[in-house]
Amino acid sequence: MDGGIEQGCLNGFALTKRQIRDQPPVEFTGEDGVCRWKAPEIIDCPSGDPQMNPSSDIWSWAMTALQLYSGLEPFHQHVKDHRICTDITMGRIPKRQDYPDFNKYAPVPDKTWELLEKCWNMEPEERPTIQDVLEKLDEIKAEANHD
Repeated sequence: MDGGIEQGCLNGFALTKRQIRDQPPVEFTGEDGVCRWKAPEIIDCPSGDPQMNPSSDIWSWAMTALQLYSGLEPFHQHVKDHRICTDITMGRIPKRQDYPDFNKYAPVPDKTWELLEKCWNMEPEERPTIQDVLEKLDEIKAEANHD
């Protein structure tokens, strides 16, 4: 908590920049495998310098939630990272039928999947805010506790 405000952070090293120091060089071997969690605007950034923002974090959160609820990585059926990147930038999002354990582990599966799909909106400004996500998760939790 920061001044009474809850904050969360999803992170990886794919978008980090190397610092120049007087040390032996470090070899970066690429970003294989991280595309699965990236928002389309981060993958397809014309400037080559993607700017992370809360909307892209929401996309990544939903991919992470999918993995936690299903036990499978997003786009698990694809091996090649470039295929995943292409699918994402073309608007192809995960299909529920490809994640059979989702219904077993997700609370109120229909509503949880609906929330994930909203988080995967191709238009960043159309994605829910983290406050919206938290409110929806509270609703889902309350409904799950009544069943």
